[in-house]
Parts: sequence; structure tokens; C-alpha cells
Amino acid sequence: MLIREKLYLLSAFYEVAPSTVLMSLGVNCLTTYIPFRLLRPISLAHSASSTSSSSRAVAVPNQAILTDIPIRIFTIILPAIIYSVLLHLAFATYLPIKLAYHFNYIPTLTNAYTATFVTLFPISLLAGQAARSFIFVPATATMPTLSDMKAKTFNPETATLVETMRWNIWGYERRTRTVLKRTAAAMLVSGVNTFVQTWVTVEGVEAWGAFVYSAVFVLAAGVTGLALGACAAV
Repeated sequence: MLIREKLYLLSAFYEVAPSTVLMSLGVNCLTTYIPFRLLRPISLAHSASSTSSSSRAVAVPNQAILTDIPIRIFTIILPAIIYSVLLHLAFATYLPIKLAYHFNYIPTLTNAYTATFVTLFPISLLAGQAARSFIFVPATATMPTLSDMKAKTFNPETATLVETMRWNIWGYERRTRTVLKRTAAAMLVSGVNTFVQTWVTVEGVEAWGAFVYSAVFVLAAGVTGLALGACAAV
């Protein structure tokens, strides 16, 4: 999820061979997964999410939802749709012009004009899986706390100024806070990483061009987080 935006740019507009892109993606995924897998155990929520219904050795809240196949498919497809639609809208409006002006050595813009929702959807499935694992699974496995129960009894007539401010700023239940924090983290990491990877490592890319390109994925991450948060709240 951290490098796919740059790899898509290289594949679609810089005529880098798909085999090279896939090899780079595989290497980066392995170099990210292996250290985390060895140094940090998988959370109970993700263990339960990957456990089949016939062998549920890991018990977490809402495990039936996490292991339900139709829900799993839906929560992967939904983010993929969001990413592909927003990227398609960007290509249909302003993004090709920005690529032409601020990506100085870009060889071709053909894919920017021919891209459709249908062609963008398959490559967005990886983003869908990543968003589900990072946002939906932890939020769904989060149980209400004692503070959540107290928050439901909030009375604005008797509350102090500090209590009212705390309620208005961060007075959400634990599940909602999880969604908001993880969505903000996804937006920040996606935006900063895409900007740096594009501006620093791709020759001829201006800072404004990298910013505009990364902004598409920041918006997609934000909309995806809100959509998955709404699903987790059902």
C-alpha cells in the first residue's frame, strides 16, 4: 500500500515493464512483511479474521463478522471501488494536465485518457485488501469500554466547560476513535510516502506535481476510512 502509487505511475506512464513492477512490489512486500512477522506477533483481530469458520481457535469480539466470507469480500470490494472511482474522476478532470505540466520527462499520457473504472478496479483490489486489514478489522474487533458507556449519559446541561469541549472534540466511542485514528494514519502515510517517492525518485517530477498526484490517494484513503467505519458501526 505504501509503494503501489509510485509503481502504478511507473507502469502506466513511464512504460516500465509489468514484470519489473510486479517484482518490485513483491520485494517490497516481503521486506516489509518479514520483519514485522518475526518481531511482532499478529494481533488477535487479524488472526481471527484469517481463521476459517471451521477452525476458530482465536476468539475476539465480532469474530463471526470478521470471518464471514460475504462481508470479507464486500469490505475488500468497497475500498477498491472508491479508489478506482476517485482515480478515474481525477483522470477525467484535472490530473492529465498536471502530469503534463509538472512531470517533465513523462513519456506518455495515453493511459490517463483511456483509463476507466473497469480498468482501474482490478489494480485497486490490493488497496481494498490493505484498507480492510488496517481499518475495518481492528475497528470491528473493538469492544465498547466503560468510558463509552459513561459517554452515553453525557448531559450538556450539567457538564462543565472542560467536559463539553472533550465531548465535542473526542467524545466518540472507542470503535469510532479507532476508525478515525487509523484513517488519519492511512491518509498521512499514503500522502507523505507517495509525495516523497514520486518527487525524490522519479526524474523530472516537480514538487507541486507530486503533491497533486499524492492528493488523489490521500482523498481516497479518507473516503475509504469513513466508508469502512460506517460498515464497522452497523
